[in-house]
Amino acid sequence: MKTFRVGVTFLITSVMSMAASAGLFGQLEFSHEFTTNVQSPNGLLASMSTTGIVMDESAETVTVLGGGGFLNGNGSVAVKRVFTFDGDFVGESIYPELNRNTFVTFGSAALDRATGDIIAGRLASNTAYTITPADETRLVFLGLSITTDIAAIATHPDTGNIWVATTEGVTQRTEVVYEYTPGFQQLSRIPLPDIGFRFRGLDIDPQTGNFLAGGRDEASQENMLVEFSPDFSTRVSETGFGDFMIGGIKNPQSLAIDAESRQLFVAEGNESRILVFDVVPEPSSAGLLVALSSVLCLRSRRVASRMK
Repeated sequence: MKTFRVGVTFLITSVMSMAASAGLFGQLEFSHEFTTNVQSPNGLLASMSTTGIVMDESAETVTVLGGGGFLNGNGSVAVKRVFTFDGDFVGESIYPELNRNTFVTFGSAALDRATGDIIAGRLASNTAYTITPADETRLVFLGLSITTDIAAIATHPDTGNIWVATTEGVTQRTEVVYEYTPGFQQLSRIPLPDIGFRFRGLDIDPQTGNFLAGGRDEASQENMLVEFSPDFSTRVSETGFGDFMIGGIKNPQSLAIDAESRQLFVAEGNESRILVFDVVPEPSSAGLLVALSSVLCLRSRRVASRMK
């Protein structure tokens, strides 16, 4: 009987530990990937880095922003390409006016849910632009009250408010998160001096309201997906990207989640590809209790049979 009690105690502890560590977001399973290096319609661009990603659930398309290299070797240019969820190329726009004789490209991006515009940060700067559906080649400058570099941008699926995570230029530590109205009036400023995470991508899970942040954990120096509570005070769950890919994800940038299919799209920097993961829900507490009850009943019958 002592062995039975010890076994049951160990089993209960294990199941409770599983329940405590289960995040609201779920686990990731790698689905597929597609490259952003496609034949440009104008025949000029040779390749494309991927630093920003915006999802249009209704059209089932993904807009990727980054920088493209010219085939003739004459510099690079900011570029936006559109793909289907499966990776089929739809079209592109290029933005030579953004460069101004130096290599400057887009960074993180998000969809302005109020207008349908794309909000695009400029890589390694505190500058942001909007791209309107009516004129996809025109950039409108946004005067945000930010003094440090924009690391990641997200929009809330319910309120439409815009969230911007910023980093200090030298250390790349995430220092502050700002919240803006759809009209870009600042609502809040949340200092994050001890968050221990360098944001590179940000989105909001419509099922939980929690923030999903892709980037680098400062303690382990691993590239991870971390789920934060709505006030960024708690790490609800976290997953190392390296667990799902051979060699891991070297440079995760923007990310976006499809609310209906529960697929997570991650732009991987200079690797010029989009990685797609299926989000598998964690077992519920009720499910764990049912499993525990079934195992305990089985163990009890085995012990009873041995005692006869």
